[in-house]
Amino acid sequence: ALPPEQTKWRPFGGADLPPAHIGLALASPVLAMQEGTRQVKISLALSNLDGALHTATALTEAFEAYVTGPKGWLGPFDLGGSLNGSTLKLAFTLQVTDAAVVGYSAAVHGASFSTQAPLVQLLLKPDAGLRYADLENLGLGVAQIQVDVSGLLSVALENDNGSLNPKKAFQPFGAQPVAGSRFMIGSSEALSKHLLDLKVYLGWQGAPANLYSYYENYAHRSRLNNGVNARLVYQDRTGQLQSASQDLMARDANGVSTLSPNPPPPAPAAYASEANERRIFSLLLSGSGVGRWLGERFKMRRPIYLRTHIPAPSPRSGFITVSLEEDFLHADYRKESVQHAVNQDKIVLAEPWTPTVQSIQLSYSAISDAVDMSADDENAFASLDLQLFHIGCFGQRREHAFIRRRLDFVGDKQLRLLPHYPNQGELLIGLSGLKAGDGVSLLMQAAEGSADPELAAQKLEWAVLCDNHWRTLTPQELVLDTSNDLRTTGIVSVTLPHESDTDNTWLPAGRIWLRAAIAQDSGAACQLITVAVNAVEVAFVDQGNDPKHLATTLPAGSIAKLKTPQAEIKKLSQPYAGFGGAPTETAEHLTRRAAERLRHRNRCITPWDYERMLLEAFPSVHRVKCIPHASETSWLAPGHVMLIAIPDLRNQNAVDKLRPRVDLNTLTLMTEYARAHCGMQVKLKVRNPAYQRVRADFKVRFMAGKPFNFYRNELEQALIRALSPWAFDATREITFSGRLYRSVLLDFVEELPYVDFVSDFKLGIVDDADVLHDAADIAAATPDAILVSDTTHTINEIP
Repeated sequence: ALPPEQTKWRPFGGADLPPAHIGLALASPVLAMQEGTRQVKISLALSNLDGALHTATALTEAFEAYVTGPKGWLGPFDLGGSLNGSTLKLAFTLQVTDAAVVGYSAAVHGASFSTQAPLVQLLLKPDAGLRYADLENLGLGVAQIQVDVSGLLSVALENDNGSLNPKKAFQPFGAQPVAGSRFMIGSSEALSKHLLDLKVYLGWQGAPANLYSYYENYAHRSRLNNGVNARLVYQDRTGQLQSASQDLMARDANGVSTLSPNPPPPAPAAYASEANERRIFSLLLSGSGVGRWLGERFKMRRPIYLRTHIPAPSPRSGFITVSLEEDFLHADYRKESVQHAVNQDKIVLAEPWTPTVQSIQLSYSAISDAVDMSADDENAFASLDLQLFHIGCFGQRREHAFIRRRLDFVGDKQLRLLPHYPNQGELLIGLSGLKAGDGVSLLMQAAEGSADPELAAQKLEWAVLCDNHWRTLTPQELVLDTSNDLRTTGIVSVTLPHESDTDNTWLPAGRIWLRAAIAQDSGAACQLITVAVNAVEVAFVDQGNDPKHLATTLPAGSIAKLKTPQAEIKKLSQPYAGFGGAPTETAEHLTRRAAERLRHRNRCITPWDYERMLLEAFPSVHRVKCIPHASETSWLAPGHVMLIAIPDLRNQNAVDKLRPRVDLNTLTLMTEYARAHCGMQVKLKVRNPAYQRVRADFKVRFMAGKPFNFYRNELEQALIRALSPWAFDATREITFSGRLYRSVLLDFVEELPYVDFVSDFKLGIVDDADVLHDAADIAAATPDAILVSDTTHTINEIP
């Protein structure tokens, strides 16, 4: 809502508006991460890079990252990264204290992303070195996301006996583990993704420092010298079976075993291959000396061909299965203890150690599909493993090259890194209660004359939002535009195409959205007072009315109802005064117009013809000066005609009242009118005068008792009225090629009743660099120039 004192507004915005949140978002199930230290790596293949501008540091510092959390967006996170050729790699880290990354929910996170997967947003920083203009032309190709998670504690645990509690110490293989005992670790988060690496960390409780020493006097203690083998089996999202046999009891200094089935850990250097083991133990059987030496070297290694074959466990969806291939000699303990008791050899075996886990956690690396966003590939678009969204000023939309082809996209063919805003300004109009095929008429009530007349007239492009993309209206659909591209008040009538819909996310849903876009020089359009729907234009029909009726416009609110009511129309209003019309022509005016017509014969040939015909056709123009053989670059240009127009000085919407200018719409219409009545070889230009600012610079002493600040302002206003009297009195004429004398203005100042005396009086024209050039007398420099007062004068006090 506009403040009450602001009656008009710029339809295409301005630089003083706050910056919008612009960026991109990637949605992928791989981003679902419950806990731990989580690093997100994003790879983007870019095109149209400028090596000097788009450095790795500049690109990473231009963005900040946000991810979807359980109670809203998490972030911002600072990005690090690198630029390898044309591939930008970005990375950021969520710490253990950060909340989980969950799926997107419109109720929690706002916005309108058409996905339920977790999201990462990359938004432009308002204070970054690279601005939107530096990045808007970057193209996007292949995109991919990788996550590295460590410290995942939320797992579901089971063994052959039932469920286990990961928060307490537990026996993963039961109280009497045997070869083939299974321990299942469930993690839907990790195993629902395409894994690059997976690690299971097991912290043992009370594990012997050396199994071989612990099992002293056991007959088969040599089987434990190299630990206990277990097989890990799982399937990730790809469905590929991962299986590896590893030493379950290989621990670090903290007593933690790390099981990592992909890639399998390399065998220790001291281990022999299967073929070597067969050869070595064959030598042992032969009893040769070499065999005994080799046997001593490898006596702790159990021959493979003597091991019991344990089949690999079947994979279970969502679980990592750890199956023992060897046991911890529980059965041997029972059998050998009885044997030692029978033999009475006084050998007491240590009770076999039962594996007990005190802590368990997972770490993994996973990657999404690599999707080429710029490829017109329906299969790549259909994949939900990675989706690209553009984040615009007012909404979001999914992007892919296939979408643009499917929509028969006629605009920019390139898929860009950021949403593309090719226009300098856009006026967005949301309409409810309409559907495709309906017609609508909009009253564009403009602040007349508020367009910058120094700019060239601009053509507006009208479009309708269809499936989150703009579709330009055809000439048959843009039925009427009497606003002349918003250069004046008028009606815009549109027939909505059949592609129009209300289910958009690029702008708020539930409305039909129209867009009026201006490519450049948005100041060439008038400021708006209001936009109203269901507008019609009515004309006065004379039925013997008083001729004075047309001397004034019809006040707002004069028309309150229809003469013949219609059921379809519930309410009628006339919010603004009428326009156009003129009283009956007077005899004096008829005589002058007839005489002028007989002279110029409705043709522009001489300068007098141009001036009289334009003044007659455009009553709002106060004066026209024709300069023949003059162009924008030369005052001696045969074939060119320069027309200088001065507006009615009572224009209340003038941008600068001290330098009045004809509004852009009138200049455009004057140009079209003059071209229609002059020779086809004439090159015509209609424009406003060149105003030269005159400024006074002096010191003054006011009469005793006259406060300086107050009377300084009074004196400045008096100077402005003296130098530009026509700005305050419409009866005063504006003169071209005028002349001013310093002595005359000095005398004017000294004669003011509150001025005592003046010193150091200077008077001159101010150039574009705001430098005053003092002169005794001042004359206009060019035939199209008018001397006007500057908006301020330099007045200092004499102490």
